[in-house]
Amino acid sequence: MMQDKCYDVSWESFAICNQNPQTSFENMCRWLFNDFFFAGKALFHSEPNNPGVEVRPKLHAKSKKRISFQAKYFSAIDYEQIKHSAKQAVKYYGDELDIIYLYCNKDVTTTSKGYKEIERILKEKDIEIIPINNQEILEQVMKNETIAWQYFN
Repeated sequence: MMQDKCYDVSWESFAICNQNPQTSFENMCRWLFNDFFFAGKALFHSEPNNPGVEVRPKLHAKSKKRISFQAKYFSAIDYEQIKHSAKQAVKYYGDELDIIYLYCNKDVTTTSKGYKEIERILKEKDIEIIPINNQEILEQVMKNETIAWQYFN
């Protein structure tokens, strides 16, 4: 069990333990997304440089919503980059997506002008965005010893 091990589950440790933090963050978020929403049993499809979201939208049985996620690993929050991804998601998946879960290692300010613009772009296609940020991600990692070992050693 996790409490028997000592992991430094912090973003500083993550950056040290992963040679390419951006790619590792995307892979870790894919694992967390699958584990949390699909009990680790979903098979995801993603094209190279999948536009707007990391994987093609998938039906979440419990909510009956078509969901996907976006993973953003920043040294400083960049709402313009998130907005660009939102526009791509609308362009490519606007009619087959209900919710985007935004995984970000930084705290997202949902009342900021940049975030409100992202919500507006998505709302035009009835797509909701739900942030899963910073400490929330680390808490999910702490519940999964394999992920903690893999990405935080």
